[in-house]
Amino acid sequence: MDKRQKSVSGIRRPPDRVSESRIELFRQIESALAEDATSARARGLAIRHREMIDPETLTALKNRAKWPSGMRRYAASLFDATPESWDRVVSFVETI
Repeated sequence: MDKRQKSVSGIRRPPDRVSESRIELFRQIESALAEDATSARARGLAIRHREMIDPETLTALKNRAKWPSGMRRYAASLFDATPESWDRVVSFVETI
């Protein structure tokens, strides 16, 4: 093993996407918001999503306005979403 391979062998790359179940939940929230953002369905889905988020990630999400645009695009890409759609869903989940 050469020097370069040794130096990167312990580095873990972030995932290209979140799990399919999280993407599906995201899409359900997005759909519920489009139908009626005040519905019990939208609120229940958001609660379910928020319960999946660890406190450290929740804190980071609350500070996302300070993130560079590339970071917001990356976070949205994890959910196969546009940055605008991702931000709308995250904003709603934060309010729950």
